[in-house]
Formats: sequence, structure tokens, C-alpha cells
Amino acid sequence: MSTVLVIDDNDVDREQIRRLLGGRHELIEAATAREGMSAVASSSVDCVLLDYRLPDQDGVRVLDLMSGRLLPIVMLTSHGSERIAVEALKHGAVDYLVKSELSRERLTKTIDVAIEQGHLRQELDRNQRALELAVAQLSEQRNELAAANQALQQREEHLRFVLAQLPVLHWTTDAALRITHVGGQALGALGLDPAACAGQPAGSLFGDAATERAMVALHERALRGAPGGLAAARDGRAYQCHVGALRDEGGATVGTIGLALDVTAARETEQQLRHAVKMDALGQLAGGVAHDFNNLLSVILGFAGFMRAGLGPDAAMREDLDQVIAAGDRAAVLVRQLLSFSRRSPAEARVVVAAEVIGATLPMLRRLVGEDIALTLVVASPGWRVRIDPNALEQVVVNLTVNARDAMVRGGAIEVEVQHVTLADDLVHSGDLRLPPGDYVVLCVTDEGEGIPRDVLERVFEPFFTTKEVGRGTGLGLSTVFGIAQQCEGTVTVYSEVGHGSSFRVYLPRALAEAEAPSAEPTPVPRGTETVLVVEDEEPVRAVAVRALRALGYSVIEAADGAAAIARCEQATQAIDLVVTDVVMPGLAGPEVARALTALRPTLRVLYMSGYTERAARERGRLPPDARLIEKPLTLDRLGRAVREALDAPAAGQGNSTTRQ
Repeated sequence: MSTVLVIDDNDVDREQIRRLLGGRHELIEAATAREGMSAVASSSVDCVLLDYRLPDQDGVRVLDLMSGRLLPIVMLTSHGSERIAVEALKHGAVDYLVKSELSRERLTKTIDVAIEQGHLRQELDRNQRALELAVAQLSEQRNELAAANQALQQREEHLRFVLAQLPVLHWTTDAALRITHVGGQALGALGLDPAACAGQPAGSLFGDAATERAMVALHERALRGAPGGLAAARDGRAYQCHVGALRDEGGATVGTIGLALDVTAARETEQQLRHAVKMDALGQLAGGVAHDFNNLLSVILGFAGFMRAGLGPDAAMREDLDQVIAAGDRAAVLVRQLLSFSRRSPAEARVVVAAEVIGATLPMLRRLVGEDIALTLVVASPGWRVRIDPNALEQVVVNLTVNARDAMVRGGAIEVEVQHVTLADDLVHSGDLRLPPGDYVVLCVTDEGEGIPRDVLERVFEPFFTTKEVGRGTGLGLSTVFGIAQQCEGTVTVYSEVGHGSSFRVYLPRALAEAEAPSAEPTPVPRGTETVLVVEDEEPVRAVAVRALRALGYSVIEAADGAAAIARCEQATQAIDLVVTDVVMPGLAGPEVARALTALRPTLRVLYMSGYTERAARERGRLPPDARLIEKPLTLDRLGRAVREALDAPAAGQGNSTTRQ
């Protein structure tokens, strides 16, 4: 049953409406507009019969107030008026009835039509709101989709930008292994045109036929689901390639995707690292060989010197012994070359004018190269200074000149040039050094020889490596140059073309200090009468040291190892002034022996000796910072001076001086 609200201040009219409807609808009655509005707010009303004139409000005004509720309203009036009908309809009424013309049939039909129109209006309103909501949602979705499309385009543009900047070459192919896309920063280095590459076979990206076949086979395996890689090269650059299957959203294989990374710099760095490790290992080997040689040379030179000292000036064997000693001296030079290569050379570095030292070698160099080779010296002026052992600098010049001479079997010209160079940036070469910016003195030795093949060029600084026939070279000349340059915090570079000669450049850091004067002429070997304990596990070396010290007037006690030295010290009744001990020995090492002996005799002074250089001996033997050290091979002169200096040193500190050959 529908609910009809009758808003009319006339009781008779309301009674008439009740009678005409006859209980067909549920009626709610209101005598004023206020009561009617309250009834609409508190009840569920399906239709409103509204009197045109009310005591508190005009009916048209009430229509306006109820317009938002979508209620069907029929306007009632006591007098028929077209103006009132039009005005009521304009303000939302669905129909217009004159009270004097009311009948049951007309009233009932008007209410039914009004209610139906109300239902239709409400349905239409609901549909309108739903449509507006749908339109709003579609608009929002459209905006979101537009934003998503814009973000996707931006990501795609960014991805294309990133892919184009990657230092790689990337490509895709279809199932027939034809290139569908190619990109990456390496395109320029490879000289590839993306448009020209499209449709080409997968193997066409890299040069030679063998690589092309390998690339095709790699793509075929990737297409079957077996990704893999290979190394390729093009235009002097090295690339590491990887190819895998390209799949669609459903996981089906539709082609291949490949990536080529330029590994040229990494390969060069790897080669430099291998070279550095190899050179360091060979340097350690050279240092160990030099240690053993120094022990042997101590024996050879020591006993040869003793024998010659016991012969008269006209003795027949004197000349033979001179040859032995000369050979020993040459062997000592060879040991120094080994130590220079190992960067542990006992060099006496001082500040010198490089051009002056090199210029002084010119007469000797001309004798070395012979008359069929023209030797020229070009010296920069004014001369810059370097910190180096002058003998080592001379050795560098001689070794490079001899190497140049041996490269020119048919004669030619050698140019020795001293340059002054300022590096604004780091200098990097294919060896294992990087020189920082700064001032350098550069010794450049250029020849017109046969040049050095590429496979040999990588090994020229390795010790004992030589391409000369047996008897013409030891393989230590260039390695010695390398070691000396490294020792001075410099480096050596080489440029060579087969058939066009070679050029070696030795970079030595410039020294700003003033040049130092050479040391004075040696004085006679000092003698003494103190008691010296000699600890040496090599019996021949120990014999040389004992005999030399006794020849200089010292009283000598000898021991073959640390335990024997401690026993001799405990048993000795006389004072012992100095212990001369080897650093590295079986059982107790030199520092352990020294600690034990000084605990027994606190005033005992200590002098260490070693076949290793000072730095290596301190590293291996863990010597105290102020320890005195004499390096082998031992000679009467060097041993005598070192012993005297140790004995004359203050008892509280033995200093950190080192006696060298």
C-alpha cells in the first residue's frame, strides 16, 4: 500500500480526499507546510497532495523545498487557473487538480500516475547517479592510464638511453638467427650501423670467418636452451660475449639475446698483474740466489786473498790468483745485478747531476760499441739532478748501450739522450708501473737494430731471458736496468718495431736537493786487539771471517751455531767485546743468539752479517731497529772496518749504520 501525504489547511477538503480514496492508500495529513515538511522527513512518502495556498507558506515555495527529494507532488487548488498550473509544473509538480472537479476515478488515477512517475524519476535519478559515477571512474581510470602510459614511455626512453650508454654491445635475433636489434655504446667502437645490421646473420657482428662460425654455433645452442659465451676480437679490441634464449611472455623461445662486453682494459690489467707477480717472484728468486752466491764469493775471494798475501811478488801462482780474484769480482758484479733486479740492491744513493754521470761514461761506451757503430750523446741543459747510486746509473747506461750494440750486427748508430720531462698526467705502460705527475730525468737509448718482436717484447725485462746465443749474454742486463729504475721509484718503457730499431726510456724522478760530493778515498783498514766471537753455520765462510780478523790482530772465538755460541760465551774466562753473527741460521737465528749473549754479558756489542741485503735481512731476521749489519761477500777491508766501527760505538746503542761493498 502506498503512502500519500495530504498537505491542506482545510479540514473539509482533507475529509473529501479521504472519502474519495476509500482506504486504498495510507494517508498522512498535515495542515501547514511546516507539518508537511516534517512528515516528509520522518516518514516514507510515495506521493504528496499539496494545496496551493497554505497559512504559513506558498505552495510553490514548498515545491522548491521538496525538489531535492524526488517526490511526485500533485498541486491542489480551489480555483482552476492556467497560470497556477504552469507555475506549479515549472517548479516540479507532476500534475494539477482543481478541488471542485475531484472524483474518485480522477484522483485515484492521478495519484497512481504520479507514484509511477515518482518511481521512474527515482530510477532515472539512480541511473543518472550511477552513470555519473561510472563516468567519473572512467575519467579517473583514463587519467591513471594516461599517467601510466606516460611513465611507461619515460621508462622506455630511459631504458633506451641507458642501453645506448652501456659500454657493451647488445643484440637480439629471431628464431632464424637474423638480427632484429643491435645497440650499446660499443657500436661506435665496432663501427656498426644498427640499421645495416638488421636482418644480417647472427655471426656477422665480429670479424673473421672462424669467429663467425663460432658465433653461429653459440646462437644455435642458445636457441636450444643452452646459453654460453666465447671470446671475440674486432679492430684490436677484446670482447667477452654471452648469448641466451629470448622468450615471450608465455615462456616460448622466439629468438636469442646476446651481450658483448669490451674487456680490453681488463685483459691489459690482468696481464700487468701477472707480469708484476712474475717479476716479484723472480725478484725473490734472484735475492735468494744472490744470498748463496755471496756466501760462495766470501770463501773464494777470502781464501784467494789469503793465498796471494802469502806469496812473494815474483811467485808463479800470483798471476793465477789474480785471475781468480778478478773472476770473483766479476761474479760480485753479477750478484749486484741480481740484487738490483730484486730491488734490494745495497746501493749508496746520493744526489747527482744525471747528465754529468752519463757524460763521464762516453769514452767507455765508445770502446764498448766498437768502430762500426756511431755513438752520439745529446744532453739537456741545464742538468737536472736525481737521487741514485752513481755506479748504478753508469750500469744502466752501459747495459742499455751494450743491448743496443748487440741488436746491430751490421753496424749503425746509437743515440744516448738525456731529456727533461714534466708529466702532467699519470704515465701508464704495459709493464706494472704507473708514474705520478711530476718532473723526470729521462735516459733514452735508441738504436737502428733489427727491432724486437711482440712476443719477445713482453719478456725483455725478465731475468735470465735472452735471445742471444750461448756465451753472449746472461739475460741480466735489461732486468738490472728495470730493477735499478724501480729502486729509484721510476720505470722503464720500450718502443720497438721489427726492422726499425728500438728505443728504451728510463724515467728517474727529479731530485731538488743539491748534488752531493763523492765519498773520500778509503783509509787503511783499522786493526784491533779485542776479543770477537764469530757465529756462522757455513764453515768456509766462518773460516774466512776468523782468519781475516786474526790477521787484523783480534782474538777470535768461533761457533758453528747459536747453541755453540752460548756455550762458548758461558765457558769463556776472558772478556768478549763483540759478537759477529749470521742472521739466518738453523736452530737459533742471529737475533735470538744476540739476545741470549747480551743477557749473559750486557756490555757485549753485536754485528750481524748476511748474504741477503740489509732490507731483506731485516725483514727475514726481524733485526732490532738499531742493529748493525754487514752484507756479504766478506772481504778483509769491509769486515775490518765494520768490526772496528761496532767496537768503537757507544755501549748504550749500536746504531743503525750498515757497511756495504
